[in-house]
Amino acid sequence: MFSMQSALASSFLVGKIWGIRVRIHFSFALLLFILGLLATVQEGVVYGLATVFFLLVLFFLVLLHELGHCWMAIKTGARVRDILLWPLGGLAFLEGVSSDPNIRIKIALAGPMVNITLAILLCPFAVISEGAFFLTLIKINLLIGFFNLLPAFPILDGGHIYHAFLSKKWGTQVATVKALDLGQKLALILGVIGLFYNFWLVFIAVLIYFAGQEKLQKQEAERFFSSPYSQSPTPKVYGRDEWNKFVRQVENFFQNRRF
Repeated sequence: MFSMQSALASSFLVGKIWGIRVRIHFSFALLLFILGLLATVQEGVVYGLATVFFLLVLFFLVLLHELGHCWMAIKTGARVRDILLWPLGGLAFLEGVSSDPNIRIKIALAGPMVNITLAILLCPFAVISEGAFFLTLIKINLLIGFFNLLPAFPILDGGHIYHAFLSKKWGTQVATVKALDLGQKLALILGVIGLFYNFWLVFIAVLIYFAGQEKLQKQEAERFFSSPYSQSPTPKVYGRDEWNKFVRQVENFFQNRRF
């Protein structure tokens, strides 16, 4: 099963920004080496170096995206332990985030807004420049910004925004189930699209799916063990519906997997 903690454990520290540890997953370093080597073998050293430079610029923009989240989180009283960069993007590990949906929306929006703002600021340079470098940077920033606004909970920023809006009306638990349901459907759509257009989307879809499953199981476990019926082998009559729902979910979890 996907685990963000295991991903963090398989990384190495490259520095600190605002006291936040910036870490790179070993798979990103491996990907950088492999793609650079392949480009060098196929097109020469210059093209290989250009490929590595492009990937470094891409992940620098991802780092700025994550720093946008971190800045807003710190501003609203939360703590940030680590930023992890890996082949599928970036992850910021936050602690003490307010339960206020409006604050959560601000934190989730901060990342995409960094990239969209950068794209706007780069427009004059793209106009006066004869090359395609700045135009490429604009496209990448817009792609990072708007793609992350897709409501795929719990990985993409749009999913967290959607979850926060739902929690205003339904509360956190119901909002989580509804947001995860949409996120799983979007994961399926992205996976299908990725099979025909860009296989990278398949990896993102798998990440969204397993992260969603982990989130759902964690919530169900917390809700069950915090229930007054969890200490009794046989729930009281008025708690039986919740118990049966929990059992069905556990059964479905194991029936849908092959070990």
